[in-house]
Amino acid sequence: VVDELGDPLLGVSILIHGTTIGVITAPNGQYTIGAKYGDVLEFSFIGYVTQSVMVTSNTINVKMVEENSSLNEVNH
Repeated sequence: VVDELGDPLLGVSILIHGTTIGVITAPNGQYTIGAKYGDVLEFSFIGYVTQSVMVTSNTINVKMVEENSSLNEVNH
């Protein structure tokens, strides 16, 4: 799992949709999860858009996209 610049992301939460099975990414952005073909993996990380990806192969690479920062600004 990488960011928009291709840098690995540590601590991205990956959950198999509809279950309590989940893992987080290692410092190199890699992860291992006991998912099967057809499962949907949900990738979430603070400040980034949550992504859902169907398992169609043994390796799933995800590029996380930052949320629009203006949505998170607090107006005083």
